[in-house]
Amino acid sequence: MLTILIIDKSSADSLIYSQWLSKFSMRVIHAENAEDGIVLSKTQLPDVIITDIEFPGMSGFQAIRQLKSSDLTKSIPIIILSDKLNPINQTWGLRQGANFCLTKPIAENELVSRIQTLLPGEEAYVGYAFQN
Repeated sequence: MLTILIIDKSSADSLIYSQWLSKFSMRVIHAENAEDGIVLSKTQLPDVIITDIEFPGMSGFQAIRQLKSSDLTKSIPIIILSDKLNPINQTWGLRQGANFCLTKPIAENELVSRIQTLLPGEEAYVGYAFQN
């Protein structure tokens, strides 16, 4: 079973993404800030991390840098998912080590498709029909 860590201060968004991903037998864990996300990443070792970039205290960019500099977590793919993305933030996020930068709101099929791209061959996606 895949484990996805969602780091997002919005519990409503986290709940929606969790419901979407659980349809595909993915285990979803949550953190409400970057610091807790780093701790969960190192203790739970998720298959993919989805993070926002704006948090009180440590930013999502700082968290990505720390995760990518740790031998324990550097190979975990990271998706930035934020309503604050602009070309500068996208470029900066990719330079920090994110695999994708996606803008909120996002459609279920796009989120699942991006995870599939990062983890090809996972059986959780067999038979998934994308909706428009």
